[in-house]
Amino acid sequence: AAGAVDTAALAAGAVTGAKLADGAVDGAKLAPGAVTTAAILTAAVDGTKLANGAVGTLKLSDGSITNAKLADNAVDSTKIADGQVGTLDIAGSAIDSLRIAPFGVDTADIANDAVTTGKLATGAVDSARIANGSIQAEDLQNDAVRSAAIADGQVGASELASGAVTGAKVENGSLGLADFAAPDGSGGVLVGSVPVSLTTWAPGCTPITVPNVPGVQVGDRVILTPDATLDPGLIVQPLLQPAAGALSFRICNVSGANPLTTTGTPSVGYVVVR
Repeated sequence: AAGAVDTAALAAGAVTGAKLADGAVDGAKLAPGAVTTAAILTAAVDGTKLANGAVGTLKLSDGSITNAKLADNAVDSTKIADGQVGTLDIAGSAIDSLRIAPFGVDTADIANDAVTTGKLATGAVDSARIANGSIQAEDLQNDAVRSAAIADGQVGASELASGAVTGAKVENGSLGLADFAAPDGSGGVLVGSVPVSLTTWAPGCTPITVPNVPGVQVGDRVILTPDATLDPGLIVQPLLQPAAGALSFRICNVSGANPLTTTGTPSVGYVVVR
């Protein structure tokens, strides 16, 4: 009859799994601690079966939490030990400017040639950032170099284009004999004086040729200035130079004396122009 077999009628171990109907054993029928590890099927315990906070660190075996066990966004910075994120753990382009601390990028972090013109702020490159001797002509814009940028005495003859210096560029009263005298071919100019040793002068002009004046060329012109000891009856007449390496001119007796006799050895200063 229904209910005829009570607990006392059952021998120990008499109720096997086969005697239990599906779903016959609910939580109330289980003694505390009755469900052992062997009684639980693989993967039978999902998140709904775990009480909040029920699984502590000691319940997890090393390496048991795989990527598949982690929910999206489950691992925040507090879960990562310091220094554990390596280069290979970072996705390409994952680190943008917001992820870099101020002054976090130093010289060693920048690849050669990585800093292009577009990366430089306006005015970022001052003179301290430019290596000495690295600015070439093609780096300068037209009209970029003003007079204030040129050190005194730095523009030499080789820097001047032909015809660049006009009269307007020359300060009044600044030119001396050496500035317009012809070069002597040895780094000097053809400016000097020669002695006049003759003391007897026939009427008319006497040609004078002074040898060994290096640098004089055929066709050169001369400016002559006698000193004050030259007799007033004599005048000096320049010539277009007929020979190289010598100075030629005339001294003319205009006194009317025949001959004119002088004393001393006056000198004649010369400037050769070409």
